[in-house]
Amino acid sequence: MLSLQSASTARWLVQVDTHLDLVLIDHAHCEKKAAGVAMNLLFSYVDPHVAAIVFVAVIAVLPILACAIIRPTLYNGMRHFLFVVPLLGIFAGMGLVHVISWLGQQHRSWAMVGVALVVAAIGRQAWISVDLHPNQYVYYNAIAGDLVGAQSKFDLDYWGTSLAEASRRLEGSVEQKSHVDGTLPHYKVLVCGRPWSAQYFLPKNFEITWEIDQADFYIAINGSACDWSSRERGRLIADIKRRGVILSYVVDLR
Repeated sequence: MLSLQSASTARWLVQVDTHLDLVLIDHAHCEKKAAGVAMNLLFSYVDPHVAAIVFVAVIAVLPILACAIIRPTLYNGMRHFLFVVPLLGIFAGMGLVHVISWLGQQHRSWAMVGVALVVAAIGRQAWISVDLHPNQYVYYNAIAGDLVGAQSKFDLDYWGTSLAEASRRLEGSVEQKSHVDGTLPHYKVLVCGRPWSAQYFLPKNFEITWEIDQADFYIAINGSACDWSSRERGRLIADIKRRGVILSYVVDLR
């Protein structure tokens, strides 16, 4: 599969199987040394400022470009590229500095307009972040159509962070009248998502169940893994929404 020019010896395979941790460390050292040599060559023969721009651009874009060409299977793909997000931010900042400097050379008022636009864009992102809180990770940009445009194409609250608010809304909707002996009524909750993301925020008298026929309440994230028709099996208690899009919901099945 790898088109190796010679076969690995049995002795070497035994060593690798026995000391895989050392092999990986050695491989990491080789990669680090190769990267160091490449950086030294780059900064030795190219203007340092240009080299810095090229370096940031390559390490930010190359992984994404390679993935687009090779097209590997990526489950929940964005997490495979989180490491390039800060680099793309640096690259974007460098670009803005050059654009605003160029505008300033043309006319001072142009630079002021450019700065105002940047501030407005930052303000917009800050507002969206506040609007999404505490589910900021579900953010999709305007190119993807914001949350409204992304909901039919991508996973939204994959990790179920909105289940905390759903659990609190469920607790607030249930009248907790104690029995004669002072104990609280017992309820069973089916969670479509990660049950512990809801269970942590539920009172002790709310028990997680895996059977919908036994459940008093149903909490679910808005995703392909959860049956949307289950919303019709009872009374809707709450929709947890951000920017007009349902992230999760709570249904009374009693």
